[in-house]
Amino acid sequence: MPAGDEVDSIIILPPSGARSEAHLRGVEAFLKSCFPEYGFLPRATFLRFEGDYQVLPIWDVH
Repeated sequence: MPAGDEVDSIIILPPSGARSEAHLRGVEAFLKSCFPEYGFLPRATFLRFEGDYQVLPIWDVH
């Protein structure tokens, strides 16, 4: 378990015109296999931007 000042969760932001839902699930599955110690927050599909997927670390704020 990460310390309070370390990343403990990750959120994935898909770009505008993102590929299929299956592709997004694949990206998420890949990241989960690389970082099994982190929690993954629900995808922020309400944010749209040009470019590629963004992966944002989230720190424990307690």
